[in-house]
Amino acid sequence: MRPFKLLLVDDEESVLRSLERVLRSEAYKVTTAIDAATALKLLEAEPFDVIISDQRMPNMGGRSSSA
Repeated sequence: MRPFKLLLVDDEESVLRSLERVLRSEAYKVTTAIDAATALKLLEAEPFDVIISDQRMPNMGGRSSSA
């Protein structure tokens, strides 16, 4: 069985590194992105099983403008 592929997205490098350390020990294949634009490019190139993302990041947030 292949490991689950995770995409971690956060604009804080320290948060990404911490999550990556914890999740790699669980034998997941972890990919990180420092911003939403990079994450979208990665998603165009390959599928991921799970995406863990910061909701508030520069230039693109997780909240809709109507909220």
